[in-house]
This record gives sequence, C-alpha cells and structure tokens, in this order.
Amino acid sequence: MNRLTLFWHELKRRKVIPILVAYVAASFALIEFLDILSDRFVIPDKSIDLIYILSAIGVPVVIILPWFIYRHKQELDDEESLRILTPPKKVEFETKHNLPS
Repeated sequence: MNRLTLFWHELKRRKVIPILVAYVAASFALIEFLDILSDRFVIPDKSIDLIYILSAIGVPVVIILPWFIYRHKQELDDEESLRILTPPKKVEFETKHNLPS
C-alpha cells in the first residue's frame, strides 16, 4: 500500500474522519444560519467572513486533536494488553519472625 492509503487508514483508526465530518456539518449549518439571519437583521458582511475564516482555521485543529487523543489512548491500551498478557512474577515470601515454622 502506498503512503496515502496508510494515512487514510490511520485517520479512520484514530476516529478523525467522523469528528471532521461532524465539524464540517456544524460549520456549514452555522454559516447558513447566519446567512439567513443576515437577511432579517443587519449583520455586517465582515462577521460572516470571520465565521468562514474561523471555520477554516478550525479544520486542522479538528484533525490534530483527535489524532493525539486516540494515539495516547491506543498507547495505554497497548500497555494494558501487554500487562495482561505477561504472567505475574512469583514472589517468594520470607518469614519475618524467629518462630519455628
């Protein structure tokens, strides 16, 4: 597989795609809502432009944040599974008294 395919699978594994889709849908709904309100109320065009810019800036944040959150969770899951798979060490107890056994 090429690098782009591996990157796409990694994005899906770390659950970045569903979060990104939800963000884009919410941004689109917000922009449409403000567009409808701008017809009824006097909202400057610069406000709507600001929402476009903030939505565009938010896309990389939405990609990077779940990437690191689920990476840390995956590392914790790997450590826990390693701890479960390794058998516990046998500990021999010493007697801490001077009484005969």
